[in-house]
Amino acid sequence: MYDLTAPKQEIREAVSYKKLLIFLIFLTCIFGVSMLLSASTAYSIKYYGSSTYIFKKQLLFMFIGFIIMFLTSKIDYKFFRKIAYPLYIFGLILLILTYIPYISHKIKGAHRWINLGLINLQPSEFVKIFVVILLAYLIEKKQDIINNFSKGFLPFIVIPGISMLIILKQPDFGTFMIIGLTIFIMIFIAGTRISYIISMVLVSLPIIYFLIMSTPYRKMRFLAFLDPWKLYKTFGFQIAQSLISFGSGGFWGCGIGNSVQKLFYLPEAHTDYIFAIIAEELGFFGVIGVLGLFFALFVVCLKISLKIDNLFGKLMGIGFSFLIIIEVLINTGMCMGILPPKGIALPFFSYGGSSLLAKFFMFGIILNMAREIEEK
Repeated sequence: MYDLTAPKQEIREAVSYKKLLIFLIFLTCIFGVSMLLSASTAYSIKYYGSSTYIFKKQLLFMFIGFIIMFLTSKIDYKFFRKIAYPLYIFGLILLILTYIPYISHKIKGAHRWINLGLINLQPSEFVKIFVVILLAYLIEKKQDIINNFSKGFLPFIVIPGISMLIILKQPDFGTFMIIGLTIFIMIFIAGTRISYIISMVLVSLPIIYFLIMSTPYRKMRFLAFLDPWKLYKTFGFQIAQSLISFGSGGFWGCGIGNSVQKLFYLPEAHTDYIFAIIAEELGFFGVIGVLGLFFALFVVCLKISLKIDNLFGKLMGIGFSFLIIIEVLINTGMCMGILPPKGIALPFFSYGGSSLLAKFFMFGIILNMAREIEEK
């Protein structure tokens, strides 16, 4: 029921946020699947004998995702406060299953997937969401002692840190960093002492440096990031080819479907590096359009979150908002050569069922938050 005492302008604004979010999700999906069709055609023909194989599979995931989003939007978001710990434990179990023979699906030496037959599920995509839900619950529960280091601040790092260590072991350094950054942002917004944040950053930096330099392939990727042309034939190949895509696109691009780089010059053209194909085919203005679309999603989700009148919902929504934008910034920064290469997908654009379904689940929760605002 609408609160008849509320100003009409506020009611209209709340309704517009909900409709605008749905519109932006649809627009992102249409744009994303269109670019995926273009980027995956050559790959689909070579490995599956059909130019639309990957496109059709992504459409199926998208259809399932919309069902998940619709059903999740019907669940009161405050319900997730009650199951924050069970969800997190469930996520840990899924992560552990990635190491179990005959269940796990190993790709290029990484234990990141569970073989479910029709889909290889990547648990870390859902664990990111579960960590945000758990952290929002913990902060709300401990808000009175948030400035106490051992009882208030440390649990926010240690408890989610368990999942981060398992993910790092898979190895999945990119997801490890995304979760870490999201945690820091959430506890900073929650009002913990700046000195705690600075201390953790200072402690984390040498650890991150060690994790990079002590692992040969991470070290070589980092060196390739610094000078991709020097290591062009090995670790710098992807970055160099991605930069060629950006250079080839210019302002207006070569047109949808006309990319040369997707013809097996650029590895992972339909997954991690699809943004480079967008730059080649749609040019500078296409790149700005994609970034603008994600920024609009971020702003709308953030505004919905800030209108929620309880700390759990507010922090959960803020965490989801930053989770999306951090992934976008890392992926696009990687493709443009301003960040080291990481196996991070571009939400709704890169091929992958787990990422897509997880995002729809997350947006379903945010839509329920928008519905609550509308009904006040």
